[in-house]
Amino acid sequence: LTAELNCYEIGLFDNLIAHAYERESEHELAANALTRVLASGVFEGRDERDLFLRLAVQYREFDTEHALIAYEDWMDAGGVPDATQSLTLAELYQQTNRYDRAFKYAEIAYREATSPHEKEAADSILSAIQKRRLLGQ
Repeated sequence: LTAELNCYEIGLFDNLIAHAYERESEHELAANALTRVLASGVFEGRDERDLFLRLAVQYREFDTEHALIAYEDWMDAGGVPDATQSLTLAELYQQTNRYDRAFKYAEIAYREATSPHEKEAADSILSAIQKRRLLGQ
């Protein structure tokens, strides 16, 4: 095959590649493919929003800062975190020493949690941040 692919076809192809890497837990390769898909501009609206979430999930495995950026892009595109995603955001913000943001999302996760594990994890983050505040850190 010598035909060139247009940007739409390249975006779709990279999306297929990303799915394959996601299935194989090749997080960095999946993140690279998803970044190319987003850069292609092929997907818009809800589809683009979903790509940001997929990207955040991949980055979470190896790059906290980029995971937060992707989660923030997802929320800017209309994504609303559920309890599990709020807990993830709380953990990521806590890991990057952004305690006010971590506290905000831990509160949301605690309030909306449906499982005892989520509630306990959110409570643990809230307690750790409260302790830091009391110690003046």
